[in-house]
Amino acid sequence: MGPRQRKEMLLVPEAGYDEVRANNLTGPFFLTQRVARAMIAVLEEGTIQESKIVKTCSVSAAASSSEPAEDCLSNGGVSMMTRLWADRLSRHGMLVYELRPGIVLTDMTVAVKAKYDRLLLEQGLALTRR
Repeated sequence: MGPRQRKEMLLVPEAGYDEVRANNLTGPFFLTQRVARAMIAVLEEGTIQESKIVKTCSVSAAASSSEPAEDCLSNGGVSMMTRLWADRLSRHGMLVYELRPGIVLTDMTVAVKAKYDRLLLEQGLALTRR
């Protein structure tokens, strides 16, 4: 989720920051923990031979934007979380991937569509594909 109100970084309220962090970082961490435990159990039983986890964050994990800062911070955290889970779960032969879609028109981005359209026309894509 994005912040309920986009605010300049110096004006972000603590409650709004905490809400975005809880939804975008804390929730996915503990959901992944629960899923990973279950996947390890079925791998060890031999019920399945391989497993994969796919995390989704956004291009905001790497592209800096001070508005909304809390969204960029939480996406950067999801990206690190993905690397941490990949490292930890590799000993079980599990693969962990991250998807980072670019700017997608949704209810969350419609309010800033004109801004992103202008940036894309003037500057092109902020990041190249890897």
